[in-house]
Amino acid sequence: MVTSALRTYVDTASAKEDVVLNAVEILTARETQIFNMLGKTTAINTIHAFLTDTLKTAASLAVAEGSDYTATALSTPVRLTNIVEIVAKNYKVTRTASSVARYHGQNELIRQRQKGIMDWANAAEFDLVRSTLTSGASGTAPKMSGIIEATSKSTNHTTHTSTTSWDATILDSLMRGNWDNSNGDVATDLFMGSVLRADTDKFTQKTNVVVNSVGITGIVRTVSSFQTAFGTLNIHTHRYIVQGSDAHERVLAIRPEKLKVAFLINTGKPIIDTGLARSGDYDRIIVVPTSNRRCKILETQGKPNGNHGNPESSPERGRSRDYNENILMKQCNNCKEIKSYSEYIKKSSKKDGLQSRCRQCTNERRRKLYSRYKDSALKYNKRWVENNRERSNEIKHSYFLKNRDKHNAWVRNRRSILNDAEGSFTSQEWEDVKEQHNHQCGECKLHEPFNQFRKRLTIDHIYPISKGGSNYISNIQPLCFNCNSTKKDRIKG
Repeated sequence: MVTSALRTYVDTASAKEDVVLNAVEILTARETQIFNMLGKTTAINTIHAFLTDTLKTAASLAVAEGSDYTATALSTPVRLTNIVEIVAKNYKVTRTASSVARYHGQNELIRQRQKGIMDWANAAEFDLVRSTLTSGASGTAPKMSGIIEATSKSTNHTTHTSTTSWDATILDSLMRGNWDNSNGDVATDLFMGSVLRADTDKFTQKTNVVVNSVGITGIVRTVSSFQTAFGTLNIHTHRYIVQGSDAHERVLAIRPEKLKVAFLINTGKPIIDTGLARSGDYDRIIVVPTSNRRCKILETQGKPNGNHGNPESSPERGRSRDYNENILMKQCNNCKEIKSYSEYIKKSSKKDGLQSRCRQCTNERRRKLYSRYKDSALKYNKRWVENNRERSNEIKHSYFLKNRDKHNAWVRNRRSILNDAEGSFTSQEWEDVKEQHNHQCGECKLHEPFNQFRKRLTIDHIYPISKGGSNYISNIQPLCFNCNSTKKDRIKG
């Protein structure tokens, strides 16, 4: 039996019914700042290089009149090399674990796949920053030279004793040394751990800024940039600059435009392959890179061993679907983070079938626009529903069929609220109220049954329970589904 796969029977915690949340929160931080910041390009071999050269130290080149010219020694370019590193996340999920119905409603294989993409992104960032060069000979894993190692071999590198306290004078000195030992293109971004970031915020050269707004007074103590005579640094906090195994704290200053991430495999888009061998009742998946800002999913597929009844285990899984689901990672145009395809809203007019903004940024933008134009938006929506009643019902019914789990979760939450509310009523009292209203909606006056999708009047609390209303029949009115949904928890004046 495979022991490294995610299994169900031995996991007594996951075997219990989850009744608290409808989502699984990832507690581990995602760190991809530098990877997102750097440009991307294509490598043409496993060992790639670039050249640097220098000018002679400036001095007088004056020659005497009539004298012969004397040739001076020339410098030759220096070749800086690095190697391609294979960053892979390999994991297995049993068919049983994939088949178990979770309260969060997501198939476990798909959820672990999304976690694998996040793990791969964190690992790529970690090695990009901290990896040490390993050739890959004799069966060892090849590793690229990370930014910290490459910087430590240059002239722009300095150390201090353990008794030295981090202050603005040291940072000034580092920027001066960077300017003295470079062509003038000094570092623009400074990365550090939480300890030195807290110390940077305490620089004595900075005075606290008091911000006053309506009803709020705040003190800004953070340093977001550091300006010197040799250049300005943007300050960033990064989790991988310093690790627990490091003897000392460190800072890393870079100029992102001078660095790029080169990908050896560039297929234009990630693909789903079925090439991994499978020898038991599990799906084996590996996440590996293919092209810039994206990754490749390789997974084994086949008929399940045993009757699990899991549609995700069918041989059809992984083939083309209603939009380009092969795009597994993409960079958001707004927040610049690389996120999995599931965090984007579909848009057929786009080449990859996804919006350019991630779901979080899109929702935030929609909230701001709705807040700004709330009144006009409500009027427009109500007018559209009135003019397109049947189409509106079809859309809502289609959404209900596709999101039964969300609807059931809402019903459970609604029931818990009702259980805490004061009062109750019988089904006969509800029928009497409908009779009093002549079986008409209290708002639009439509008679039930309405159409094939929504045939009955719905119960509406005139004074919402969420705002202290009771559950007595005197607080109940009949509304059609559309009017009830539009009213929400508002109190009609």
